[in-house]
Amino acid sequence: MKKLPSVSLIISTCSWPGALEVTLSSVQEQKQLPDQVIIAGYESDKDTKKLIDRFKSRLGIPLLPIELVTGPLCRAAILNKSVEKSETEYIVQAESGTILHPQLIRDHLQFARPMSFVTGSSALIDKRYSKAMLSGKKQRLPAWSGHLKHRLNALRIKPITWLFAKPGFDVSIWQGAMAAYWRQDFLKVNGYNEKINARKEGEWELAARFANNEIAQIKLRFAAVQFQLSRENNLTKPGEDKTQAEDKTHLVEDTISDKVKYCKSGLLDLSQKEAEERFIRSAQGKISATIITYNEQENIEKCIRSLTGVADEIIVVDSYSEDQTEDICKRYPVTFIQNPFEGHIQQKQFALSLASHRYVLSLDADEYLSEALQTSIRRVKDQLVYQGYSMNRRNFYRGKSINHAGWYPDDRVRLFNKEKARWGGQNPHDIIVMDNPDYTLHLKGDLYHDTLNSLEEHQRQTENYARIAANYKFEHGLHKNTAYLKMLFSPLSKFFTMYIMKLGFLDGGYGLRICYEELKCTYKKYKLLTEKYKMEGKARP
Repeated sequence: MKKLPSVSLIISTCSWPGALEVTLSSVQEQKQLPDQVIIAGYESDKDTKKLIDRFKSRLGIPLLPIELVTGPLCRAAILNKSVEKSETEYIVQAESGTILHPQLIRDHLQFARPMSFVTGSSALIDKRYSKAMLSGKKQRLPAWSGHLKHRLNALRIKPITWLFAKPGFDVSIWQGAMAAYWRQDFLKVNGYNEKINARKEGEWELAARFANNEIAQIKLRFAAVQFQLSRENNLTKPGEDKTQAEDKTHLVEDTISDKVKYCKSGLLDLSQKEAEERFIRSAQGKISATIITYNEQENIEKCIRSLTGVADEIIVVDSYSEDQTEDICKRYPVTFIQNPFEGHIQQKQFALSLASHRYVLSLDADEYLSEALQTSIRRVKDQLVYQGYSMNRRNFYRGKSINHAGWYPDDRVRLFNKEKARWGGQNPHDIIVMDNPDYTLHLKGDLYHDTLNSLEEHQRQTENYARIAANYKFEHGLHKNTAYLKMLFSPLSKFFTMYIMKLGFLDGGYGLRICYEELKCTYKKYKLLTEKYKMEGKARP
């Protein structure tokens, strides 16, 4: 099960404590509570403050009121300030006077995708029923109620949602309300345009800048449902802003037509270049490369050369090679360190601990970057905002590219934020374990892997990997009661999956050899494991 991002719910309000109470009560009913609630109150009165204090204890999660102390009344400014003060990865927005469906937060998190923002469904409650809800006489509203406008929007039908929730970039017509986005994406475009105070135009213009930055919109149908109370004048409270915002539609049109990506009159009073220098070109803009080696004189030079102009630091951790690996490494500006080999995972984690920069590109000595992948990494280097970056690995077997049997595209995360990831898996098969696997970006270009150059080398690897895997499983007590059955059935299952299901037969004789060696490795692994458990049983008194 994927780990969901941390999330803040920002509720904007303006001296309407009755409406805010209805919204906070619906927050309390959420099946999955947000990690933080922020009340963006740009004209709060005493009643509103008392209400917030009461809900602080009832919600059981941090509730932070944010106010504009100085300056003109501006919805965009208070929302910018609220996002800036948030401490989570993801933001969900709501208005006071909105009743949130109990599954709203969960729905948004399930559709949180890299390079995207989400809008949900909204139904309107009529004036009469809104009054009843504000007075406390009515609390729940069924989707089929005659007091609703746009009743279809009140339905929550997840299978249909999954069917139609596709990313898109067309924001020429704006319908609905801004709902959820990644905080880092919001900072990248500099938030809301504070020259636009109207809600619809403000959200429309922000959505246009998202789209211009290739951040797609996902429109949810029949999910992330919210119900809006009627906002007719006789329901407003004294002190609520009733002024009509100046029409700023032309600013939205300019953003769309001119492909504007960054708004100077937003969260920060900085130009795009100044903002990049302040936020992007800090420590995030540098990359450490790590490589582990043992007798890699045939491969290491090609690996190091491919990192030139990409990595700002190259660290080689060697397991006391007996060939010319060390001499070759020292011809280049690399940090060469020797460390006893205790396992692939342990050695790579040790190399990771030596990296000076936040972002790390981890390669094996027999891997190297294609020119296309080098270009892709250079392009994102100054905007390293994702937790990880994945890439296709193209494996070469005895000099031939293998395109099937699960060997291509062989998607791997190799560039990542070391504060958000670690090495895991089961030796000898190591993988990057991300805090949030969904917050990754796939890069164009292949990572080349000169895996095996001869049949003899492949057979040695089969024996070695089987032994390492059996030792790991024995040390961790895995498959203690099923090792014998796995020895009987897993090898054939593995061969069938690779050769038939993953089309290994299309790679000819090499494809057959690869699948056969995998069958042998699986058999030997469980045979050794079975023998170890048998010996352990005999050794017991």
